[in-house]
This record gives sequence, C-alpha cells and structure tokens, in this order.
Amino acid sequence: MLSPKLPGPLLRFYGAQALSPIAERFYGRRWTPATSSNLSLRIDEHRALVTASGGHKRFLTGDALMLMGLDGTVLDGAEGAKPSAEAALHLALYARDASIGAVLHAHAPSTVIWTERHPDAAAVELADAELLKAFPGVHTQALPVVPNSQEMTEIDDAVVAAQGGLPGAPPAYLIRGHGAYVWGASLFAAERHMEALVSLLDHALSLLSLEASP
Repeated sequence: MLSPKLPGPLLRFYGAQALSPIAERFYGRRWTPATSSNLSLRIDEHRALVTASGGHKRFLTGDALMLMGLDGTVLDGAEGAKPSAEAALHLALYARDASIGAVLHAHAPSTVIWTERHPDAAAVELADAELLKAFPGVHTQALPVVPNSQEMTEIDDAVVAAQGGLPGAPPAYLIRGHGAYVWGASLFAAERHMEALVSLLDHALSLLSLEASP
C-alpha cells in the first residue's frame, strides 16, 4: 500500500505506477474501450485514488488520477481534472468495508451481454463453477445484477439491497447493460476477481451459443 504520508501529487504518481499495468492489461483485453471504465486504490481509512473522468485507461499517469476523500471531496488532482460520476460507487464500497483495498470497473463484453440476454435476472447463478475458487470465502454462488441509472445513489442503494439478500456473494456486481464492479483486499486480488468473473461469464455465454446451435 502507498504511504499515506506522501503529498497528493506523489500519491497520484505512485498510484499510477501501481494501477497502470492493470489498466494496460484490461485495455489489451478490450475491457476498457475508449475512455470507459475506472479504477481505484485505497490510501487509508479516509482517502482513495480514483481515475479521473474522460481519461484513456491504456496509459495512466499521475494526472489521470484524483485523490478523493471517501465522502466525495476532491483532495488533489491535476489542473482541470474532474472526478468521474462513478467515483461515488468506488468510494461507497471503501466506506462500507475497511478490508477493501482496490476497486476495478470494466466493460468486458460478456459482463454486458449476459445482463442483456437475461433482462429480468436479479443475479447471475454461478453454481458449481470451478473458478469460484478464485473468490476465497464465498459461499453464495450468485452474483447481484442491479439496474443502471444516471444517479449513483440509486445504483449504490440497489447494490446494498442486493448484497443484503445474498450474504457471502462474490466481491462483485453487474450493472445491467453497463459492466462489472469487482473489489479485493489488494490490487492483485481485485484483478484476479475480474479475470475470474469475466471467464465465468464468457463460459456461460459460450454454453448458451452451443445450446442454440442446430
């Protein structure tokens, strides 16, 4: 974890070094097209680094990150930089769970297509999938799916309600027609969770295609 005693510009610089390899891998897999998606890293119990609005995720620099309080206050950022509206979803997760060290949001095609193929599903059923072992401690084999909205509070309220109904669910959720949010105690864990989730959904969609074949 980055030293919380570093000044804001240095936190952003070193934060970009930590996040950039993941952002580049996600871009290479076509999970973060154009300027979509956002990534974040906890600094301490009060602050997190979150990618700024409108920035391309292929190459992250310190100017691509904003230091924010968990209450949504911007504490440091490059001149003219603005926080993404979806930063609120990252900050809400950190505020609720002190064990979360990183949150990643991406638009991998299967995370969008699955929700469009199942427009009424409130959860993705992952029963008996081998890759569930990538989510240590998970004992509910269902992943929440929440409605999309331009109001982040509506999405977060839906997430809280869905997670309350699925205790022990994987550290992730899908926003219908939009993409996935995952988190973990570290960047490594969060990236592993995203890889496992996308692989599970890729597999599920492949099975559907096979079943639909003549």
